Amino acid sequence: MLRVRSRSTVALIAMLLGIGLVEPVSAAEGHRADLVNRTALRVCADPANMPFSNERGEGFENKIADIVAAEFKIPIEYTWFPQATGFIRQTLFAKRCDVVIGYAQGDELVLNTNHYYRSAYALVTGDYAGAEKMMREVVAANPDRELEFEIERGGGTVVLRGTPSVHMEKDASGATQRIGQLGISGGYDPADTRFIQYGVLGALKSGVSESWFVVDDTIGYLVKIVRGRASADQLGGPIRIAQVAGQVATSGFTPILRFVALISVSIGLLNLFPIPLLDGGHLLFYAIEAVRGRPLSDRAQEYGFRFGLAVVLLLMLFATYNDLLHIRSLFSL
Repeated sequence: MLRVRSRSTVALIAMLLGIGLVEPVSAAEGHRADLVNRTALRVCADPANMPFSNERGEGFENKIADIVAAEFKIPIEYTWFPQATGFIRQTLFAKRCDVVIGYAQGDELVLNTNHYYRSAYALVTGDYAGAEKMMREVVAANPDRELEFEIERGGGTVVLRGTPSVHMEKDASGATQRIGQLGISGGYDPADTRFIQYGVLGALKSGVSESWFVVDDTIGYLVKIVRGRASADQLGGPIRIAQVAGQVATSGFTPILRFVALISVSIGLLNLFPIPLLDGGHLLFYAIEAVRGRPLSDRAQEYGFRFGLAVVLLLMLFATYNDLLHIRSLFSL
């Protein structure tokens, strides 16, 4: 653990972490008076956000928290939550902690400290369309932060700097996000747009590929939820589905057709989960029967179906609860 040699150093570090300090009356006791919880320094952080923070305390902002807690002479209590949608709402707003670490400056949801390091992005590509897409993603992810771009022009290198303005936009699910915009756009080249007409076999192959992408992405998201690296508030129920369907329908017939296919694949995947009452549960019973050489007893199957019904009902209630929270957040904007 790092040691602090002066109170001014501790005050500086505490300011970096967003903890307000008053002039101490008696060293650590005076500092501790400004904490919401005076028995521990409650810190919320991403469990896998190196080099800033991780669960083993190896990030450099973990070390800063160690210094502050050592000066206060109180232990650290971490609440781990991935820095995804809902991070501040599920941490500071839920009163689970006094301070968050590893959080970017410029967010109006929190009391920001002055930044003490900057992030840099490098775009290396030979594909113009790919470079334009990457640039849009970088700009959108960094609202109100100065960016620097090196552009090769006329045999030389030109350095351009710009700060994306903040725009509040809604995504397909209706959630409001802060998006950065520079007010520039790339030129349109008809050669960048291709229309491909598949035959029967080609369409079948493409459909299988797209379906597998949905399955792989869904399973990956569920695994991240279990590991604590993604927020479960993105799970939606019938209300969210109806809302998104209405928004997609305004874009034309092709988008709504893709949306119907997406919902069909998602429901099919859910139906194959090894939960009694679903088709996947029946397959599980068949597999057990194949291993045992005889089926489960009627009583065991009945308890299994009851368990499956409880799981399905809980999942429906949780998804509907998320939908209601989402609707409330829309009306509170």
